[in-house]
Amino acid sequence: MAAHDQTFRQSLQILVRSTWLHMTKPSANHSKDQLLVRSTWLHMTKPSANHSKDQLLVRSTWLHMTKPSANHSKDQLLVRSTWLHMTKPSANHSKDQLLVRSTWLHMTKPSANHSRY
Repeated sequence: MAAHDQTFRQSLQILVRSTWLHMTKPSANHSKDQLLVRSTWLHMTKPSANHSKDQLLVRSTWLHMTKPSANHSKDQLLVRSTWLHMTKPSANHSKDQLLVRSTWLHMTKPSANHSRY
């Protein structure tokens, strides 16, 4: 079990790190996006009073975003609720949803760089 948890943790770190790099490349919204990803990164990796709960949230998100299923709509709702849990509603909700959706596609859509992520 310990070995499985270690493997999962490493895989998760790689996934988060790759997402971080993809979402912080220079762009018109570089500063805003960087803050968004940083807050998400800290929430998922920084120990806190809700550490156990956060781990479960990240694990279920990981499974839904990487495991093929016929629950695409349900998965989108999971990603959206995860987003809300991690960043809270803001005036930029619509724009932020697009950012999350592009991340979703980047992490789950087969591509030439699939193995890199």
